[in-house]
Amino acid sequence: MAICHANVCMEEDMYFGNWLMFSVQIAVITIIYMYRNVLCPKYLTEDYKYVNLYLRWTYILSVIGFVVADNYIEYRQLFVGIVSLLVPVLCWLFCRPTISLNLLSTWYKYAWLPFLFLFYFKLGFTQFYMQPILVLVCLFPLFPKKTAMMILLLGVLLATKDIEEERAPFIKATVAILTGIAIYIRNVLPTKIIRIGRVFCFFCSVIVFVFVFGDAYDVFAGKADVEEVVHSNKERDVVEKDTRSLLYIDVVTSAIDNEYLIWGRTPARGFDITYSGVLFWFDKTISYNKNERHKNEMVLSNILTWEGLVGLLLFSLIYMRGSYLAVYRSNNKIIPILGCFIAWRWSWGWVEDVNNFLITDVDLWALIAICYSSYFRRMSDGEFIVWANGLLSKKHRQLFQRLKIEERND
Repeated sequence: MAICHANVCMEEDMYFGNWLMFSVQIAVITIIYMYRNVLCPKYLTEDYKYVNLYLRWTYILSVIGFVVADNYIEYRQLFVGIVSLLVPVLCWLFCRPTISLNLLSTWYKYAWLPFLFLFYFKLGFTQFYMQPILVLVCLFPLFPKKTAMMILLLGVLLATKDIEEERAPFIKATVAILTGIAIYIRNVLPTKIIRIGRVFCFFCSVIVFVFVFGDAYDVFAGKADVEEVVHSNKERDVVEKDTRSLLYIDVVTSAIDNEYLIWGRTPARGFDITYSGVLFWFDKTISYNKNERHKNEMVLSNILTWEGLVGLLLFSLIYMRGSYLAVYRSNNKIIPILGCFIAWRWSWGWVEDVNNFLITDVDLWALIAICYSSYFRRMSDGEFIVWANGLLSKKHRQLFQRLKIEERND
């Protein structure tokens, strides 16, 4: 419960209270839209169909949100929700190899330091501001041996830091390391195995609900009541606690009871706090508009609340199409493995991966953009390795520029 409480407080501090950050987010989104033809010339092609359909659905729900919002808090929630829902535009930003190379290499060289000072004393050493490191962790075998070992050690540090209290960073960093290992042995991995791996990564969502969120199933099936679930959680140690089940019970029952399961409640509103109130109401200083929680840690449950099953399907198809293009339409054996990682991140979205337009989402959407980008997918293994090494080496960035890999024309 303490973890959930911390996340609630962080949500209000980082989003509702920080209008400067919100202004920067709006400015970045505006710039991406203004230059989308330059950033991603192919954004209107068949490959990006589901990205565009999802964004159009977001526009519709955003307009409806302006109509249904009836107080200051809901208008504030609306703006936060819109920004969160527009995260997929990062597919356009990281489409071109040269642009993505410059953006990521600049962060690895300079930007991590301000984030360290801004967030370390509040959050500690976590993936909240070190998230772009996971891109390097996934690609660690592509670097020279010493650099690869340093990246791998950093990935292990991210995975094991506060492992007893923070399970999510451990799992996410561990899967990134396994992705890197798969890339290391890519030449002996049959294409069929990679394709099966993609399907398995999507199937992990079923495993999550059967074995991780078992409490939610027991409540819906009438095998246990909420009080029994709460008491059971209190008796478990930190690693075994199931704090997500009560949230899912509320998300689903709220959507059904208020009849917004198909179309969504708009990003101005949240889900009713009925069962999960026991996770938050122990602190009487926390209050919620209309007894609703606007968002939580599970990205796909937020999409379901704000945009209904229609939005959830379109958002999920972004992952599915990206992983399909990576696995079936690539000229190299590196990006197909990244496509499997993207498939797994969709399954992980039922557990965590909050949709924020922040540095915390850069690793995921940069990798999704790579899977969508025909520029990246046309590269050979050697060309992609040159690009990857350019993330940390000025010499390789110059080499990549000379190769002019990015500027090939169809």
